[in-house]
Amino acid sequence: MGANATGPIVLIDGENNDFYCPRDFVAPYVSFTHHYSMKSGDGECRGWETIALPFDVSNISHTEKGTLVPFTSSASGKNFWLCELTPNGFKYVSGIKANTPYIISMPNNQRYDDEYNISGPITFSAVNVTVKSSSSLNTPSYSGKMFVPSYSNRATESTIFPLNVTNQFYTNESSWVEGSTFISGLRAVRPFEAYITNGVVHARDNYFSIGEGLPTTIKMPKRFDSSNGDVMIFNVNGQKLHRPHKGVNIINGKKIVVK
Repeated sequence: MGANATGPIVLIDGENNDFYCPRDFVAPYVSFTHHYSMKSGDGECRGWETIALPFDVSNISHTEKGTLVPFTSSASGKNFWLCELTPNGFKYVSGIKANTPYIISMPNNQRYDDEYNISGPITFSAVNVTVKSSSSLNTPSYSGKMFVPSYSNRATESTIFPLNVTNQFYTNESSWVEGSTFISGLRAVRPFEAYITNGVVHARDNYFSIGEGLPTTIKMPKRFDSSNGDVMIFNVNGQKLHRPHKGVNIINGKKIVVK
């Protein structure tokens, strides 16, 4: 590819869609769409998927819910959970950077108010953005395990730990609740997913739970009922607060930034 692309780049979500970029180039528009449908957790770790894209995402959108933003973002929009792996475990973040692996979960639980639930096709896009070379991947590690972006189809093998998702491509056949655990040799990996690897698999170490180092007792705030006069305050992890704290608060179902 040259230094610039003259038309839009549409990345295809599927099983025969290997992607390789030999060097950085600028595209006028890039997008990737994935269908989310798993039930998310309410006091348990479940409903996570992985995502890795070759560009910095500037817009995330749903046809009915409009603009979507991570809970830790100060921007306006419907919220979802997004985490990256750090030396201390998974950490909530506010955006998707190029060539970096993430876990992502859309609120989707019958215990949440309907206004918070998100399911269906979601598009990640950017305009006038650099599509990064496939040779410059970010591979964060934690406790001897590495989180690897995948832009090509990877066959099932013991050193690759895919996430036990259920979506239009795979059905969770493990004994763990769907979207909660990376498991050795579970399935193949598609482009624009990510997987955990430790190089060598031992009998005692053939899975990696997302709940390791990540708060999992997340509960969505319920819609404010003005009839009872209560003020409901939560932090971005869904924990109820007695008063607003510095940073992002969810007060009566609306995101408020306290400086």
